[in-house]
Amino acid sequence: MATITNASEVINRIKDLKYFRVTRNVDSFPLFGVVPFDLTHTAGGPLEVKLLALSQEEAERLVDEWLESSPSE
Repeated sequence: MATITNASEVINRIKDLKYFRVTRNVDSFPLFGVVPFDLTHTAGGPLEVKLLALSQEEAERLVDEWLESSPSE
């Protein structure tokens, strides 16, 4: 029965996801590998990211982790 409970938790999490926007001022950002978010960047402007998360805080954490862990070259 534990599997059914875990599946229910996953389904409930998916139902609770909402789109959030995160803006970061960055000099450059990685364009290597998989980009897991919808990115918008205009030269001289901030990086704007649209993504699914449970909260604004989670969205900001996910973007920051991606920016910190992605290779720059």
